Amino acid sequence: RASFGFYDKDHVEVFDALEYIPLFDEMDGSMKAGIRYWQIDADKPLKATLYELDGFTKYVYDPDSNTTQYDESKRGYIELTKTTEADGTEIYDYQNYDGFPIVPLRANSEHQSEIVGLREQIDCYDLIKSGFANTVDEASYVYWTIQNAGGTVTKL
Repeated sequence: RASFGFYDKDHVEVFDALEYIPLFDEMDGSMKAGIRYWQIDADKPLKATLYELDGFTKYVYDPDSNTTQYDESKRGYIELTKTTEADGTEIYDYQNYDGFPIVPLRANSEHQSEIVGLREQIDCYDLIKSGFANTVDEASYVYWTIQNAGGTVTKL
């Protein structure tokens, strides 16, 4: 499982693997598109953004009306703005990056989870957390009870 980094101009936005679906090219295996989606609650609209090489499109799905519509039509990633004293700042065009701006963020060069090879330690921790420690502690009572008996026999 990997997160994904969206390198947008001056900052990186991280998408969790549970909110982003990468779409890979069939010919070279590189990521050429992806879908990020989120929903606050089941009765709230589901929002999705389709990221492509030539820009992104935002969609919204309304569960009440069972309709999907554009939230924002396709545009480039980089806003080109100009500022004048009379008009203030306005967007006059959009540009795209040279490549796809979203890349997988992996923990190591093997592209494996960091817990690979730690199964024994995880199982041991799981045993301890699930009550094994209590069992060992209770068994020690039996040991000390027998140890302190000193071989005496109780007469009935």
